[in-house]
Amino acid sequence: MKKIAFLLDGIGNRRHYLQFKILKKHDFTPYALIFEEYLKDAHTLQDLARFHPLPFKRNEVLRKFSFKFLKYFINFVKKEKIKAVLTHRWRFLRYSILTKLFYPELKIIYHIVVSGTLKHPGRRLFFRFFKNKIDCILVNSLALKDELLATHLVKPEEVELLYTSFDLSTFPENLNKDEARKMLNLPEQAFIFGMVAKFRPEKRQIDLIKAFHSIHKETPMAMVVFVGDGPVRKDCEALVKELSLEEKIIFVGKVKQEMVPLYLRAFDVLVHTSIKEGMPLAVLEGLAVGLPIIATDAEGVPDIFATKEPIGYLVPKGDVKAIAEALKKIYHLPKDELELFGKNAKKRFLTAFSPEVFEKRTIEIFSKFF
Repeated sequence: MKKIAFLLDGIGNRRHYLQFKILKKHDFTPYALIFEEYLKDAHTLQDLARFHPLPFKRNEVLRKFSFKFLKYFINFVKKEKIKAVLTHRWRFLRYSILTKLFYPELKIIYHIVVSGTLKHPGRRLFFRFFKNKIDCILVNSLALKDELLATHLVKPEEVELLYTSFDLSTFPENLNKDEARKMLNLPEQAFIFGMVAKFRPEKRQIDLIKAFHSIHKETPMAMVVFVGDGPVRKDCEALVKELSLEEKIIFVGKVKQEMVPLYLRAFDVLVHTSIKEGMPLAVLEGLAVGLPIIATDAEGVPDIFATKEPIGYLVPKGDVKAIAEALKKIYHLPKDELELFGKNAKKRFLTAFSPEVFEKRTIEIFSKFF
């Protein structure tokens, strides 16, 4: 059997879930290993992979090195005859490499999804000594690949590019904008700039608020809808109040994942102002429903815009003035040009980031090790 274990920090994400489905379809046996403290939220995993709770607290294993966990993992790999292990966490990578010393036939796939992985000198030293134990290094953007190559610790042929994707089954095909707005009680005649993201400092919703404030008098029908929640939401709400934009900016709060496509259908443009990204699912979701995109050039985002057919505007991260100019420019576009952006966005998704493209690439990569 082609058994592959995923060492997950948490319950995984939609990329993992899609990978589990793909691997099962192609006669692999994926295992999902998660800490017991996440069990209450892990119901979906039991239907997608062989579910294996780890009898450890997260901090025991990831905050400090645990010989107890290492012994447990070595025994698990041998008992279950695991052929490959995949992880995106550095500390899990260390356990996997040490396990391989006792179980040499184990294949290790390291999926890097955020920048700065090898920034620390100690990590670079460890990587230099044990890189030959890693069978595959995956990245989700060209920026991450360039970052790795700049360390001079890997060669270009040693790094594989695997773009993120997700299951489209929750995306309604036949729901139009007017219907979505009625269902969500959003103004039917407004021009809606929408952003879907957790309110964390690096997402910089505050930049969008400042940018919108600078152009809202020139865009009278425009408004902003924020979907999400998080630690900086109160700061953003306070700024909106200070700028007297309460009637122009709506904070929806956190919604269930299946509701996100409904909000996307209601938007005219998706905006993403983050200053730190891997490959943002929110932007890919916007592409999937055919929305024009305004996004900052954080890490993986330029890959999305790497097409000759325009899909919107890519602006420098943290540049409020550039964001404002893009908002104003796209608002005043003729309707046919705006629609063309949307059509190009959908085409870009289908050709580079669709589940079908992700499936083909996943199987190409994983099949090398079995």
